[in-house]
Amino acid sequence: MPSFSFGLKDGGWRLLYRRKYTIGLVLTLLVFLRSIFYHVPAIQFTLRQNTKRVPFVYKDVVINPTVDHGTNLFALILVSSSPHSEAHRQKRDAIRKTWGNCANLLNMYRESHHLPKDIACKLVFFIARSDHDEAIRKEANENNDVLLVDYTDRYSAITLKLMVAFKWASSLNPSFILKTDDDVYIHTPKLFGGLLRETDGDFYGGIVLEGSKVQREVGHRHYISREQYKDDYYPPYCKGAMYVFSGNLLPRILYAADYVPYMHVDDAYVGLLMYYIGVEVENLHFFVHFKTVFLAFPYTLTDCAINRIIAISDSFQADMIYSIHERIKASENMLLTRYLCYTDSRATIIVVCLIIIIVVTVYNVLKNARIIGFHYKQ
Repeated sequence: MPSFSFGLKDGGWRLLYRRKYTIGLVLTLLVFLRSIFYHVPAIQFTLRQNTKRVPFVYKDVVINPTVDHGTNLFALILVSSSPHSEAHRQKRDAIRKTWGNCANLLNMYRESHHLPKDIACKLVFFIARSDHDEAIRKEANENNDVLLVDYTDRYSAITLKLMVAFKWASSLNPSFILKTDDDVYIHTPKLFGGLLRETDGDFYGGIVLEGSKVQREVGHRHYISREQYKDDYYPPYCKGAMYVFSGNLLPRILYAADYVPYMHVDDAYVGLLMYYIGVEVENLHFFVHFKTVFLAFPYTLTDCAINRIIAISDSFQADMIYSIHERIKASENMLLTRYLCYTDSRATIIVVCLIIIIVVTVYNVLKNARIIGFHYKQ
């Protein structure tokens, strides 16, 4: 009776695959054990014990954009920017033409992302004063999206101008506030689609930092003295590159600012305000930050992956913002990519992946038949 057998010309490949499988199993086991036994240590905070009221001093707004109060302002996008250098102006223009072009994006993705017809958003760049005020004033007149606050532009004033932006925003009654920087790309429709699924309750989310230690080294730009904040750790807070919170939190945030000691580390300070008013922080999935993940360039992301990402950060120049935007537009127009990326049926995706794996496996077996040897015995 005929029989078939696969003979090996070189038995080394078996050992190689065994080692790969062993390493893979060990790594999987380690990740699993870490998820079970590792927890962020419980840290006690004394912030809420402070009952002394020290009113936060807000300076004036020099220039502010007009906002149609008759619209349903779903999201107010506050982008921190600098008045210095042409590079920042180019990044603002890139955002205006890409992910920050609210009207165009909402119309383009309204159906595919199930966005309501009456939804609206507003893009605003908040900037401090400098020697370039006239250029900023001209830019504001051209675009109606600049909030110029009466602080001198410097790193230590970041929190000050942010709080003025929050105070200005409180009169607009937006459903959500998105705070980000001008070197970040936001997949706006994807973010809005996720926010629409949120409840009407309090929400504060982004890329969460837990167990973050307070910087006590004098001279460091994040240095905080014990007189400012006596605990050694911050409560969990969202990284400042991008976070979102419910607009109904603005009055309580402004109230808390009168009781929480001021600090110039803006993202940690917002986290303290949220902690003071009892709002828990949430992680937003598919946020990519190049300093915390092993991704050298966004080109390493597949079309499907880049469509699922809410935001990509940081230190982008204008050309990179345009590049990512074009990639997202191109992948959106591909029928198969759209189906695989946006279908709600995980089972369908699994089946498609299994079919691809089977086809590739069969192809490799046939292709390597000569390498591993194929023998026919009578």
